[in-house]
Amino acid sequence: MSDQLRMAAVLRKLTDQQLITLAKLRGVNTTNLRDFFDYAEGLASEKSIRLALATLPIAALSTLWNGHDRKPIINHKTQPELAELLLLDPETGLLFETVEKVSREMPVTRPENAHIEQSARPIEDIDRDARMHIFEIIQAITEVVLDLEQRFIREVGKRSIGLPEVKRLASHLGKDVAYAKQVFELTLWSQVATIENSRWQLGPNAQLWLTATDSKRWALLAETWIQTANPKALFNRFEAGGPFDSGMLQMPAGEMFYQRFHYVYWQQAAETEAHIERVVNIAEAIGLTSEMAAITWFETLIEAGVDKAASQMAAGLPQTDKRLIVQADLSLIAPNPLPTEVEVELRTFAETEKIGLASSYRLSPLSVSNGLECGMPMSRIRELLEEMSGKALPQPVEYLLNDAERKFGKIAVQGDIARGVSIVVSEDKVTLTQLYNDVKLKPLSLHFNEHGELVSRFDPDVIYYSLREAGFAAVRIDAKGKVISPKSIATPQQTADDSSRIAADIARIREADNKIGSEPDDDDVLRQLQLAIKLKSKISVVLDLGSGKQVAYLVEPVGLANGRLRAKDRKADVERTLPISSIVSIELL
Repeated sequence: MSDQLRMAAVLRKLTDQQLITLAKLRGVNTTNLRDFFDYAEGLASEKSIRLALATLPIAALSTLWNGHDRKPIINHKTQPELAELLLLDPETGLLFETVEKVSREMPVTRPENAHIEQSARPIEDIDRDARMHIFEIIQAITEVVLDLEQRFIREVGKRSIGLPEVKRLASHLGKDVAYAKQVFELTLWSQVATIENSRWQLGPNAQLWLTATDSKRWALLAETWIQTANPKALFNRFEAGGPFDSGMLQMPAGEMFYQRFHYVYWQQAAETEAHIERVVNIAEAIGLTSEMAAITWFETLIEAGVDKAASQMAAGLPQTDKRLIVQADLSLIAPNPLPTEVEVELRTFAETEKIGLASSYRLSPLSVSNGLECGMPMSRIRELLEEMSGKALPQPVEYLLNDAERKFGKIAVQGDIARGVSIVVSEDKVTLTQLYNDVKLKPLSLHFNEHGELVSRFDPDVIYYSLREAGFAAVRIDAKGKVISPKSIATPQQTADDSSRIAADIARIREADNKIGSEPDDDDVLRQLQLAIKLKSKISVVLDLGSGKQVAYLVEPVGLANGRLRAKDRKADVERTLPISSIVSIELL
């Protein structure tokens, strides 16, 4: 029996939760799977097996090597990850043939010349620089969250982002494009952001991020890194002094992390290089390393957990200050990092120019309008600016705030579900004409209907953000004319996590599998026959002979042609030609 058939048989016996966990561990995309055979096909390829082996601790690999030559692994339950990854039959302990083949190609002994260097820099310098990395990445992710509340950022490619958005963030952070791109990736991995309907939106951890302390934020990033790095491979407590005591538990502060990581993965194939690069780069970005050297709280992270490591790390972060300089040119200067709750409130009505130890912001009609849309009264905006600056506001700032308050809501976007259009509303007909004639808004196909309304076929969100990008301080309103906060627009109404999506796919696969076994249609029968031919598998097939008579055959399918199946019947020592239309049930053996 082929691996695919054996795996499919095992998959049928697993619980839904086990199937969900397996899909996550093995990176199987369940969206387009038709049945358990498709699921098994995704698991049985050599590439998939190599990637699965790359996540194993060396202790499990040593157990796996005992299963060669079709020998069952007697103690396989002491290494549950072998079954969790479906590298063997959990009942018999037998490795799947492809697993045995791939594992045979892996070296068994560690290279003797492996050497891990110690950084020449003082540990104090390594820790100081790492804390600066942490401060920067926390600021950067916060900036992405606040930006997602106010701007429409499209998905480009598969779960990626456009270069203009990356460059914009890089400019604000004073970093290169590669760093900015990594920040966006981290927001996804940590579920601070998500992608729904081809748009970057606030993720399930966004609100937690904005309200948490820096220590808790870093703990979330560290948890994300641990899951990415795979704790089973890195953090297993191996036998002291034994042949497999090479995990990250033995890595002291100052040791070169990249070399240690390769040392732990010495037995793996080339497929793991991308995984290693990702883990190493994230570790550097979130302050687990500095110039690839491990910091002191790395050891705490491994030995005592995320929370204790976060407390140790947070002790040396830059101190915050609520002071703000409000200038007549509408710029706002924060000489020191602002407390998160203050920055979140400030960023509701001010745009970012530069983020760092000293940050700069700017007031504009659009930014102040955003604050009003989010429910912040103008009195609070003035109060906060005066409180932080310690003096009366400059006249140009007062003029801007008064003008923004006077014009607030003069341009509104409303959805008309019944007609399937969006309507741009304004009491000023001249303003509507200006929007109609604006060259930057031509892609929206704005036009006046017979009632004199300015309408578009695009969604209200698209119209709203396009107007703001063109410099018009528009708001969104609901059917009752109430202003809709941009924060609610930026958050998906229902964000389905990966488990929910996979669970729905598993339910569909089970339904299809049950249907094939009881009442298969023509497509199901043909699918099963094609699989049997491809896998050179025997099948048990039941034919309807009419008049309520049925007959069963145990055959080996050879080919399909003209609506008939050619198959060898070994028991009768004949080749049969069976009409596919008469097949009422089929089972792969």
